Amino acid sequence: MKRRASGLLLPVSALPGGWGIGSFGAQAHAFLDFLASGRQEYWQILPLGPTGVGDSPYQTFSSYAISPYYIDLNLLREEGLVSEEELVAYDCSTTSGTVDYGLLYEKRLPLLKLAFSRWKSSHKEELLSFVGENPWAGDYALFMSIKGMHGGLPWHLWQKELRKRKPEALNHFITEHEEEYNFWVFTQLTASQQWESLRGHATELGIRFIGDLPFYVAHDSVDVWMAPQFYLLDEEGDVLQVAGYPPDAFSDDGQLWGNPIFNWRALQKERYAPWIARLAHNLKLFDIVRLDHFLGFENYWSIPAGEHPREGRWEKGPSYDVFVCAREALGKLDLIAEDLGLVGPDVIRLRKYLGIPGMRILQFGFDPFSDNEHMPHNYENDSVVYTGTHDNDTIVGWWEKTDKATRHFAKKYLRVHPGEPVEKAAHTALMASSAGVCILPVQDLLGIGVEGRFNIPNTLSGNWTWRLQEIPGKEYAEELADMTRIYRRTPLESV
Repeated sequence: MKRRASGLLLPVSALPGGWGIGSFGAQAHAFLDFLASGRQEYWQILPLGPTGVGDSPYQTFSSYAISPYYIDLNLLREEGLVSEEELVAYDCSTTSGTVDYGLLYEKRLPLLKLAFSRWKSSHKEELLSFVGENPWAGDYALFMSIKGMHGGLPWHLWQKELRKRKPEALNHFITEHEEEYNFWVFTQLTASQQWESLRGHATELGIRFIGDLPFYVAHDSVDVWMAPQFYLLDEEGDVLQVAGYPPDAFSDDGQLWGNPIFNWRALQKERYAPWIARLAHNLKLFDIVRLDHFLGFENYWSIPAGEHPREGRWEKGPSYDVFVCAREALGKLDLIAEDLGLVGPDVIRLRKYLGIPGMRILQFGFDPFSDNEHMPHNYENDSVVYTGTHDNDTIVGWWEKTDKATRHFAKKYLRVHPGEPVEKAAHTALMASSAGVCILPVQDLLGIGVEGRFNIPNTLSGNWTWRLQEIPGKEYAEELADMTRIYRRTPLESV
């Protein structure tokens, strides 16, 4: 990410169409075309994994699998695997236009099973080949099949032989539940094929995907079930220490994420191979990977199980060691550091050592009484800058709710003229800055208010549901292209 460039942030789930949720289908391809017409180089998305309780893409059943909800149903219809009548009968669209994950759980999986029942007879070898090339798909299929047999219970509450992964018990289970197991493999084969088609289209257009690697994995995940020794758990699989964050601007009480803490000592003995494998998989899925919670590699907040976040304490992370091993295994690492929060000099030194860009957030910059790294005049050329992230309000929502002094200062700083939308001035400030890459959330391109907020940290419901109603029109593409030309975020020979 050495030269100046720009792009947009939009989760796949937020794409329009898709029978209740965004997918890898026509609307995703149309969004790529929109990016290309606007001379954008990057499409940044959130983690693609299958979500569990709370619907958060940062709490998934697998670090490797893709959510079956992203499978495009229209493509299945074209293949003759589902009918138009079935699409209507199992439609998960809502009157509000948002995502209803409960409805998806109720209707989408039965529809995919119908498709599988028509596909399976002539594709058994394809399933075997896919699992042979992607062993994680077999692990995921087994995990989800056993989970289904237990009524959705988390793995640490399963019967002992399966919880402990006794080989005889697992082999017997696969034999007895081969249909269910193969269905879950089918979801991954299909999702992977559709994703690769989308990646191919992006490559043709010169657009690169920025993916997102969560720092932690979910307790109820195939990752932890398969390798509990790499997490701080007791003999029964219950967590001993959980992840979170101390009190900050997002929460006066701190944040309780609930993920199990890594057993870094055990990982170090393996030269961090499980963690590196997860990184390698994501570097294969995406062109560039954003490392979520980058400061956790230096210091992480560890909370005793069952305690309040305030009862946690800072623990030392693996620091340089994990990246030395990762470079030995993978070579060059195309990464972005999410270096937000309580960042100390040690975190900055680690990022500089890796030679990867950090993040700056415009909404954090407008303290009327101090200077800080989030103000555009302080941006370094290796920064990736945003008006806000998926955890922030939209720029319009922030503007409407922020205090009078901050708004007054921001108005003067951004030179917001009477009648000018704040989002236009904010976007201009980022595009004109010296930062190497500017990524704008789609909600801020369109001037959407608080209703477009995607997530409120430390809350358990109502998040991750916002969706676009349609792909932005030609006027927005022309606006993006014009700003990209003016501020030299496209190669000069194409200006």
